[in-house]
Amino acid sequence: MKDKILLLVLLIPIVFWSCQSQDRNTCNRETYGTKKYVDNFPEYLCIPDGFVIDDFIRTSDLNYDGVEDFLCVKYNKREEDQIDGDMTYWDFYKKEPDDSIYFLYKTLNNLVPPFLKEQNFEYLTSHEQAGHIFETYPRRMMNNKLSLEINLDTLRLRYKLDDTYGKSFVFVYNKADLNWRLCLIEYFLGELPLYWWENDDFYYPLKDTIKIIETRLPNERILIDQFNLQEAYKFNEEENFHLSDYHVNKINQDPHNTILTLDFKTCDGFTLPSEWKY
Repeated sequence: MKDKILLLVLLIPIVFWSCQSQDRNTCNRETYGTKKYVDNFPEYLCIPDGFVIDDFIRTSDLNYDGVEDFLCVKYNKREEDQIDGDMTYWDFYKKEPDDSIYFLYKTLNNLVPPFLKEQNFEYLTSHEQAGHIFETYPRRMMNNKLSLEINLDTLRLRYKLDDTYGKSFVFVYNKADLNWRLCLIEYFLGELPLYWWENDDFYYPLKDTIKIIETRLPNERILIDQFNLQEAYKFNEEENFHLSDYHVNKINQDPHNTILTLDFKTCDGFTLPSEWKY
């Protein structure tokens, strides 16, 4: 009997080590692009199997105490394995002030437009789902860094409305909600394609960055979980018309300056449709 008890005692740590080793071996931290994406991702955190991390980890200090207490990681299928409509996910992690371990706070799949294999006219007209996505969702930013930025308690999500204009959604972490709430809309000109600046240095600085044109308060201060990209894109034609006709088309270009030094004035004469939410 004593021999059996002794054997059981000796086996317990072996079984525990085996389970722990298995967990470490099955922890998916695969990246697509560069291993540097996971430099700020604690080794005990993983993403679901079948996905890859294809962007840098974002970190921040939500409570302004000088210690990072938030991080988020973006993952999806490998690009060559994706089909039209596949979703991208962001995992949000937090840690308490008296703890050093991050815990999964929420998983969101509503922050990135669905995947589109191609965006040319022939493809969109011959693939119904792709055409629907293109017509009802904003475009992804070309620069991943610009697509989601966080500084302290403020998180910005950015999207292109078309080749020229885009829209930022500014969420601020609310302690009462323990969540991010939409507080501001920013319209921008940026990530301009070649035809905007190839013969004109005035717009050249905006080939890979953005310039805020106008800001507006949302009609609905939704939580980030409630954010709907189709709703965000719903009145893009009216918004684009306003941005071009009331702002950009009236720019007096100075050959000694650039678009970055220009101050835009808010236009009070434009009223968005009553159904506009954000």
